[in-house]
Amino acid sequence: MPEYPATAAARAKVARTIVTIAPGATPSDVPAVDLKTCHISKNKGEEIEWKLKGPGHFSVLFKGPSPFVSDQFSCGNPGSGSIIANAGSTPFKYEVSVNGGPVLDPDVIVDQ
Repeated sequence: MPEYPATAAARAKVARTIVTIAPGATPSDVPAVDLKTCHISKNKGEEIEWKLKGPGHFSVLFKGPSPFVSDQFSCGNPGSGSIIANAGSTPFKYEVSVNGGPVLDPDVIVDQ
């Protein structure tokens, strides 16, 4: 599980990029995200938080290496935590699914 700063005040200072996930119109439709490619900065200590627009459950799974400690995120664990030290700047592909339906494959790029 990702490590977060210990206090609420410290957490409030972390720069987070919010990626909003929208379910498809029907359960068989692919979901959408508002940031198909999400850039975050390692030097600025940025993190990602995934949020689902509307009811349901989402899952995020990095296929291959993850730029974070964890490679899986969900409604119960929506924050990425810090970028790992050896994360390069190549795109990190991940899959997004809503309610176990079809997947979308956006990516994260870590800017130094």
